[in-house]
Amino acid sequence: MPDHIVVLGAGVIGLQTALHLLRTSQRPQVTLIAAHFPGDWSLSYTSPRAGAHWRSQSADPFVQRADRETYESWLSLCSHAPAAAETGLALTPSYYYWEEHTDETVDDFKALVWKHYVKDFRVLESQELPDGVCCGVQYTTFAINPVRYMHYLLERCRELGVVTVRGEVASLEECFGTDVDVVVNCTGMGARILAGDEKVYPIKGQTVLVRGECRAVKFRKTKSGWQDAVLRRPGEGTILGVSKDKDDWSDNVDLDLTEMILERCKLLAPELLVDGKFDVIQSQIGRRPARKGGIRIEIEPVNVGGRERIICHHYGHGGTG
Repeated sequence: MPDHIVVLGAGVIGLQTALHLLRTSQRPQVTLIAAHFPGDWSLSYTSPRAGAHWRSQSADPFVQRADRETYESWLSLCSHAPAAAETGLALTPSYYYWEEHTDETVDDFKALVWKHYVKDFRVLESQELPDGVCCGVQYTTFAINPVRYMHYLLERCRELGVVTVRGEVASLEECFGTDVDVVVNCTGMGARILAGDEKVYPIKGQTVLVRGECRAVKFRKTKSGWQDAVLRRPGEGTILGVSKDKDDWSDNVDLDLTEMILERCKLLAPELLVDGKFDVIQSQIGRRPARKGGIRIEIEPVNVGGRERIICHHYGHGGTG
């Protein structure tokens, strides 16, 4: 492994990548370069705006393996760390409902490959289902406060000697110093310009943060394809949503959509209602950094300063980072 590696980008992908490198037996010097760090709030900084929760959603075997490793790693982490107070992670009951059968529900939910390893998975009995729902499952998942989790990752990186540099770069090649042979590109949406990758595009999501923490993470997939979502954000409140508008670069909050989300989610989290209404903290939008063709994890040899170097691309996770 090279002695000095630069990780570009301090979203959850960049932070987790940097921490993984620092924990390897070779212990390289890692420099983390980013325009934004945990605690910042910018539309170009997606991770703090996430819901967030764990649920494996991909049909790609590689992603499915990564999802399982994440779940099992977090189980281990939460058995040793002081739970959500430090990590932002909290084991939470979860329910997923379908208003009509889909590819996910046929053959006893065969497509839910994760049902074999998540805690407490079971198919709900008919008498447990809300009105208008044909089937559902229950399991234990992780509710995530992404801001707190990112702070946790950054602090672990600092304990292991990471060097942080705040700033923007005009090119990936700019990150190579005289002693840097590898740059890991974790720039999310920024890869559209820095890597010249026109396959990168945003999936705009709009959510509403309300006061109080819901008792369970809940999803309801409607016949129209819309998913009502109630996501506990440990230590902060509950996220309601959520829209998924592909290739939408707009930066506005749709007030009508906010009202629709608030009304639809009443059935999923009645415990949070005060006089029949949610106590709204704020509406917000985010741009999930998606990529046509899926995640790009790829080694690209480059020549910089007359020397052969390596760019390792790691972006395109969309809403599943």
